[in-house]
Amino acid sequence: MVPILIMELRGFSQSATDLARELESLEVTPERVRASGIEVVSQIIEKAKEVSSPSQSMHLGGDTWYWNFQEMGEAYQFALALLNGFKRSALEQGLYYLKPSMAIGFGDPKFDGPRFLDDASIETYKKADGGRSYTLFAVENAIAELATIGVPMAPHPKFSDDPNVRHIVWTKEPDPQSGEPALEISLPKLLLDSEVIYSETASGALANIVRQQERSGSALVFGGPGSLDDPVFRSYISNTIALLRSEKEVSLTVISYLPLNEIQSSYAWLELCRQMQIEFSDSFAFSAFAIPKGQLRPFSYHIYDHETVHIGLRAYSPQKGTPTLSSSIMLKNAKIAERFETEFMEHYRSLGQLSDKKYAELLGEMEGISNSEKNRVLKSVNEILGRISH
Repeated sequence: MVPILIMELRGFSQSATDLARELESLEVTPERVRASGIEVVSQIIEKAKEVSSPSQSMHLGGDTWYWNFQEMGEAYQFALALLNGFKRSALEQGLYYLKPSMAIGFGDPKFDGPRFLDDASIETYKKADGGRSYTLFAVENAIAELATIGVPMAPHPKFSDDPNVRHIVWTKEPDPQSGEPALEISLPKLLLDSEVIYSETASGALANIVRQQERSGSALVFGGPGSLDDPVFRSYISNTIALLRSEKEVSLTVISYLPLNEIQSSYAWLELCRQMQIEFSDSFAFSAFAIPKGQLRPFSYHIYDHETVHIGLRAYSPQKGTPTLSSSIMLKNAKIAERFETEFMEHYRSLGQLSDKKYAELLGEMEGISNSEKNRVLKSVNEILGRISH
């Protein structure tokens, strides 16, 4: 048996709808309000994990969160950190519409997807769902477990006739993160349901790619090379390399088209990705094909976690003489992502992963690049990979 903690946000869905209705003239949608609220909740949860780390975490729907722990004391300290985090956000930042109600149970959790199947989880959920804002309840077997570690409890008017529920007087307890300021909340552009985000600039598009990439466990990337001399694109590459070198479990699969009328950037991208595939063989896979001079470029797209699609849009640049990334559309829809993913995997299966033979063939098609240019590119690639100083 393990401690179970369930949190409900009181009136969250209705609050989002009401706020969006009031802000209709600003074109704010309920999805946008919910996304912003969930981002704040996610930051409070991550902060609470510095106090106690759950052994299992789930976000069940828009307004329900679930955790279990190895020890009851861990569950209790995590709950205190959450409640005080929400309290600081309310009192110091005015986020009053995020109103948690929580309950601690003790049992053997069983699930069918997002559905609880065991009695302990069901009863814990009912008490969290039936509570009032900023309440924390102990349910059934959790009452005795919490009593053994000296947790202050009392009857509550909401469940005064139920001996299997006790109200935890958490406001009398020390804050595990006492002295912590409210979060410095930065709300990225999040997507819920089928909401669409449009980025009007190349830098905005790349910023959204970086943000989504950091949040995701997997990404499928189809597109062409950018210039390693472009600071914004170079920053995106550096972020990707740092992510692959981090302890986070990520997988990145890339298919690139290499325009033969842009030999320098195509060679640089081919060499960079080849070396990344060697260094990150467990998390990075790369495939590429050349497109002849005069052939239209395919549009680029990224697929994150099988549900979010980022589509790059281009505009012709007279200065560079080629179409370049100018803006983007990003949407979250599992069915659309599945269609993109199916096409991506068909392309990857057809091309195969970059091999030494395929690498040599692609180099053979890149006529006109000098040895001095190759050396310059290799130096830049090694700089990006951190093998030599700038």
